[in-house]
Amino acid sequence: MHKIEKNNLSVNQLVKEILERDIFLSVSLKKGYANLSAVTRTLMPLVESRLGKKLNQEALMSALKRNRDFSTNFEPGIKKVLAQSSIKLTTGMVKIVIPNAYIQEFLDAMSDEFVKDTAYMSIGMQHTTIILEERIYDVLPRNLNRNIIDNRRSVAVMHILSPESVIETPGFLVSIYERLAMAGINVEETTNSYTDAIIVVKDQDAGEAFTSISDLIKFSRINI
Repeated sequence: MHKIEKNNLSVNQLVKEILERDIFLSVSLKKGYANLSAVTRTLMPLVESRLGKKLNQEALMSALKRNRDFSTNFEPGIKKVLAQSSIKLTTGMVKIVIPNAYIQEFLDAMSDEFVKDTAYMSIGMQHTTIILEERIYDVLPRNLNRNIIDNRRSVAVMHILSPESVIETPGFLVSIYERLAMAGINVEETTNSYTDAIIVVKDQDAGEAFTSISDLIKFSRINI
């Protein structure tokens, strides 16, 4: 879901966006755990700031009532896998793309660093994407640069480790990507290997992306 531009916002759209981003708030409203009036007062400054105008409290409360039935619903199998998953975030990474013909040349240059540090590689039909720490990239031989066809600094890697049951759980990765889309996060690169999922986002989006997936995991653990 794309971020909604300020001049196109309605109260209903904005409330729906807030509830999509905050799993715990949406569930609390749906199940009656949260006081509707208190939530309205808390959200009022944020909503007015996003709308760029004063808002009637009753209008915001009505929008919350209309949207409080929204909640994140997953198949039990997906929720169970999420509950057993963990996530790690690494910022300050570099993503480079090279033709497959030069893979060995890069691996030879990085062999010592691969053992000690964080690096990921995804091999396609014609090109290979390598994601590594900026400090490793900065000490690579300069002559390797001529073979790099794309170079992006300041990216972050979310490493999601799941139980083996993820292999037999359709829709698991879709649930992750949908959650990021709801948060307005653009995925730069993604790959998976057995029980590992690697998702690359911009450094500037790293905090929100991590919180979105971490909350999803926490939500699954308490609602399994």
